[in-house]
Amino acid sequence: MSFRADLTDLLRADPGLADLVGPRITWGRRAPGEGLPALVLLRVGATRDYHMKGVGALRRSRIQAEILATTLAEAGEVEARLVARLDGVRGPRG
Repeated sequence: MSFRADLTDLLRADPGLADLVGPRITWGRRAPGEGLPALVLLRVGATRDYHMKGVGALRRSRIQAEILATTLAEAGEVEARLVARLDGVRGPRG
C-alpha cells in the first residue's frame, strides 16, 4: 500500500472527520461536482534519510491539506477534526 492510501484510510477511519467530509478526500485536485466540505491533499515536499552507508529507506514527507467548504465555520470544523486526528500520529505507515 502507498503512503497516500494509508493516509487517506487513516483520515476516513476517523468518525468525526468522516461525518464532515465523508468520502471527499482526494489527492491533487477535487473532482468536479463533488459536494462540500472536502479535503484535497498534496505532497509538497520529501526528504530522504541518509546515513554512513548512503541513502536510507525512510522518507519524510510534508503533506498540504486544502479544506474546501461553504462557510468559514464549516472549514474550521474540518480543520479541528483533521488536526485532532493527525496530532501525534506515529508508527509504520506506507
